[in-house]
Amino acid sequence: MNIRLIGEYPGFRVLSWHEGYLYASRSYRLYRLKVESSKLKVEKASDWEEVGFYRPDWLRRLAAKNRFSSRLLRSGFHAVCFLPTGRIVAILAKALAVLDPGERVQDHLES
Repeated sequence: MNIRLIGEYPGFRVLSWHEGYLYASRSYRLYRLKVESSKLKVEKASDWEEVGFYRPDWLRRLAAKNRFSSRLLRSGFHAVCFLPTGRIVAILAKALAVLDPGERVQDHLES
């Protein structure tokens, strides 16, 4: 199998592909990008649509301001999962977050 690069998105952590949208995060904000198979290149940052955000505790908010501390504490989103109900479940460091259809602010469940 030959794996090839089809797109790069500087500043974003790509998390998932779901129903024609590419989902990515930047810090504690979740974004999506409508992607057609013929166009994987993003022309400008405004092409990304914000889906929601998560409010972490004060330490992780502070760590997210600096790239080194952000990586050290594993800040931000790690993965997202899409349920048949339309709910989005996100995995973060020491937390799970859910985003119901139509909502923008995520509630969290501490682990």
